[in-house]
Amino acid sequence: MSPCICVYSQDSTRGKIVFKSLEANGIEPVLCVTAASLKETVSRSAADFIIFDLKDTFWDGLAVLRDQSKALRGTVIIVLCDAARLPLLKKQTALMKNILCAPDPLNPDFIVSMVDYLTKERAKKKVFSHAL
Repeated sequence: MSPCICVYSQDSTRGKIVFKSLEANGIEPVLCVTAASLKETVSRSAADFIIFDLKDTFWDGLAVLRDQSKALRGTVIIVLCDAARLPLLKKQTALMKNILCAPDPLNPDFIVSMVDYLTKERAKKKVFSHAL
């Protein structure tokens, strides 16, 4: 069973780059460019992975992340942001144990390899949230 993957980025260009990179590697993601679309997507089907781009909208994105934290408990969240903001991100999300960080610059190949690796690890355990 394939995982449910969501790309959240208020920067449509960055979001499309990540989306198309995943798609080119046989992964079928959902692209969300607003907090409302992310909330709707998560409420319809629990995502296994969310690639959360906070590059240009750090505080707004962080608020969305915190707002959705209960709905995203079983979701692996890959956060993209400036390396300088990583300590602040870790402090602000200390209670969320499901977050991985990928500092800028945007590296679609690295993101694809992260998703591929994490998908294989979850498949070994046969755990995908939308399949529960």
